[in-house]
Amino acid sequence: MAVLTEPGLAIITPCEPCERTGRQGKRACSTCRGTGYALWRVCPSCASQNWSYHNGRTEVDGMSCDSCGANWAADYPGWTIQRVPNELLAKAG
Repeated sequence: MAVLTEPGLAIITPCEPCERTGRQGKRACSTCRGTGYALWRVCPSCASQNWSYHNGRTEVDGMSCDSCGANWAADYPGWTIQRVPNELLAKAG
């Protein structure tokens, strides 16, 4: 079995709303949650950004890909690994 490393298939971009500072005024940026990077989660099977929550709001009931038809749960390793890598967080704003 392959070892999964962050960010998995996720797409990481500098956060534009806070200009990668991680701050909006005196609070953490709501877009990047204070990391300075925007995290775009994708289907862990085909890397499409065209996926949706089963319940329409949260990952509690799982997700499905509208491109390839894959389904996965919130605790699926290919999904949970999609996070901003620690080495980028150390460099954040």
